[in-house]
Formats: sequence, C-alpha cells, structure tokens
Amino acid sequence: MKRGPFIVGVSARGITLRDNKRNDEAGYTAKSQVVNYAQVNGSVVRGIPETDDFSLYWFQSEEGGPDGTTHRYWISKADGVELTGDMEYSQEGNTRVYNVATGDVPQYLPVSSTDFSGSYMYVGDLVRSQPADDGTMIVIRFWSAK
Repeated sequence: MKRGPFIVGVSARGITLRDNKRNDEAGYTAKSQVVNYAQVNGSVVRGIPETDDFSLYWFQSEEGGPDGTTHRYWISKADGVELTGDMEYSQEGNTRVYNVATGDVPQYLPVSSTDFSGSYMYVGDLVRSQPADDGTMIVIRFWSAK
C-alpha cells in the first residue's frame, strides 16, 4: 500500500501535520535554550559550556531572555577560594595550581601532605578571573573525597 504525504488541518489543539511533520514547534523549549554565564562582582565575564561540571559553581540567579531563552548566572568556586601567602601550590609553566576539595565551602589541600591518588578523585580545573599580583595565572584544581 502506497502512502502519500499527510496533510491534516488545524485541530482543536492547534497542531498541524504537513508532509508527516509537526508544525507546532513554537512552544518547544529545548535544553539548549538555557544559557549559562559566570559572574564576578555582578558582571558577566564569560559563558559556561553545558559540558562543565556545575558542582564547581554557585548558582546565583535565573531570568528569562528576550528571545525565550533562560539565562542562568553562576559564580565560579575558583573565585571564592581565599588564597593566602602560606598556601602551597605547584607551578605549571606560568600557572600556579592550588588544590582544594569540592563542597559548598572549598577546603584547601596542601600539596606536601595530601594523598591525592589514594583519598581523592579529580573533578576539574577552573581558572580564577583575576591573576596573581605578578600576572601569573591561577588555577584551582578541585578534588572530591573517595
């Protein structure tokens, strides 16, 4: 039996089938229409890809965009880690790497006395928005307890 193209008129719900396709996509909200932004002091500094680990951010707020998208604003936990002069870090090229355990309040992990491979699992790295006083880039490396 040969089937031709389907042409159906407007139904009570407003759905039209034409050539075997729906024509009511206007009300569809895809996950890709959520746009995530990192903020520093209330200003957007960059977008956050959906592939990032959002456990490394604090949720701030959400608002509807003019084009029907949802805009979500986050603060990087890397920017929330207080760094002091007595904290150990490793040097990787022109980058200082500090290690912290994830959580609502990230906890500093000293390089010299932490069993990273035995006690922790690597979660991810985030670059701080502001470099060190000497211009060196600062990366916060996040770990979670096993």
